[in-house]
Amino acid sequence: MIDSALLGLPWSALGFAFGINADTQLFASSTFSILYFVVAEGLWGQTIGKRCVGVRVVRATNLETPGILLAAIRYIGRIISALFLLLGYFWMLWDSRRQTWHDKLSSTLVIRTTP
Repeated sequence: MIDSALLGLPWSALGFAFGINADTQLFASSTFSILYFVVAEGLWGQTIGKRCVGVRVVRATNLETPGILLAAIRYIGRIISALFLLLGYFWMLWDSRRQTWHDKLSSTLVIRTTP
């Protein structure tokens, strides 16, 4: 929710202030969101929201930062996780490693850090 607010509010304000049509605004905000999540999780393992709540995405094999490719796969996996009534997100509730479908697809884990 933190990341959504950080990404959504500026785009909404810019769209309103400059009269950008909804289609252009949706395309620009979607592109920026994808880049934000892939780069932040790929290079640092955290978005601003993840940092605020004290979690980080790491490779399941060695607990290192995932890198851009795995972060991109994880982002695509988030779409798959949402497709079936969000079942892919809820999967972590009964998974032994607490992995969602997008974590399994990208071989990543979400671990706790200090906020």
